Amino acid sequence: MFALWSVVLLSAAMLLFARAYGAHRRPAPPVWTRSGTLVMLICVAITCGFGFGTGYLAAFLLNLTSQIGQIGLVEAAVMLGALALAVLGTPLLMARGGAGPAPVTRAAGPAARPGPATTPQRPLRKAA
Repeated sequence: MFALWSVVLLSAAMLLFARAYGAHRRPAPPVWTRSGTLVMLICVAITCGFGFGTGYLAAFLLNLTSQIGQIGLVEAAVMLGALALAVLGTPLLMARGGAGPAPVTRAAGPAARPGPATTPQRPLRKAA
């Protein structure tokens, strides 16, 4: 059972990381990527997923002789499905970082770049 939890948690954490990474790297990121609270919750979920997944993997490896007999056909199929989803889905989710609408740009020229020539200057006061 530890092996099942380990594979599922590690795969879910990897897919969540890939989705968040791909969304943050887009030219025009979604609105949820600019919310500090939501992004922190996603970071906590990824960290917990990797931490608990690694802990379950260590528990499985430490009790390998008693745990290996508990893996049934359904558990093995779920583990293989989760691994396949993580291996195949992670590159796809990370590659979506370049997809999406083009960023809004301004026209080049002096009107787009206010500088000293276009910014009105206040005259300096003379000291009394």
